[in-house]
Amino acid sequence: MKSIAINQSVPDQLITEPELAERLQISHRTAVTRRQNGELPYVLIGRLVRYNWNDVVAHLKRNSGAR
Repeated sequence: MKSIAINQSVPDQLITEPELAERLQISHRTAVTRRQNGELPYVLIGRLVRYNWNDVVAHLKRNSGAR
């Protein structure tokens, strides 16, 4: 997985899958696959998939061993 720059000062916000893919510098399809495999935390609002950016960052840090 690529190393990403993380802005800790961003307040909690829900972002779309395309926005997540852009921030992580991965393809939209890779974002979908990682969600389906349980590799990324997400929220369902009705049928809409959204990601809490701070939750995603924390999850990636926990699972990558980064500090």
